[in-house]
Amino acid sequence: MKKVCGIVWNYTGPKEEAKETFRVIREFKEPILDHTGFMPYPTLQSMFDGLYPKGLQWFWKADFVNEIPDEAVKKHLEFAEKLPSMHSTMHLYPINGQASRVNSTDTAWNFRDATWAMV
Repeated sequence: MKKVCGIVWNYTGPKEEAKETFRVIREFKEPILDHTGFMPYPTLQSMFDGLYPKGLQWFWKADFVNEIPDEAVKKHLEFAEKLPSMHSTMHLYPINGQASRVNSTDTAWNFRDATWAMV
């Protein structure tokens, strides 16, 4: 079994600009799986439900950061080789888009100055 990194992109811009937006990503390296196309947001949200059967016990921790140092990437790669199962995951979400354009006092969530959310 080969361990891989999965990247899920969610593009919400103008449909006619989507191909150009993803061109640079696709030129970086040929993906193992490329499932691209329009889908309703609930479909995206439930896309991986089949990989996580009901009844599993979860413990998640999260944090918000502004940068990802090279040393942190090296540590993640080191520990990725030792993951006990495919259910041992790390999620990294960029949150410096629309979320950062709202004042931290405008909503109940105030991490507007963070660049990344890690779970």
